[in-house]
Amino acid sequence: MPTLRVLSDADVRKCIDIKSTLDAVEKAFVAKSSGLANVYPVIDEKLHNDKAEFDIKSGDWLEQGIIGAKLVNCFGKN
Repeated sequence: MPTLRVLSDADVRKCIDIKSTLDAVEKAFVAKSSGLANVYPVIDEKLHNDKAEFDIKSGDWLEQGIIGAKLVNCFGKN
C-alpha cells in the first residue's frame, strides 16, 4: 500500500534552498512566456452551497519532463 509522507518545514529546507527555488521559478516563468511550458485553466468547483471549494491547477514543461498538478480544497469556516 502507498505511504503518505508529510514533510515539515525543516524537511523541505534540507532538500532545497531559497536561491535554487527562485532560480527554478524564474526558469519556469521564462519557459512559460516562451511557449515551452503550459499552464492550464484552473478548475474551480464550488461545493456545499458555496461553503467549500475544490481547485485543480496544472501545467507542464515537457522539455524538462515535468507534468504537475496542485489540488486545493478550502472550507470557509476552517
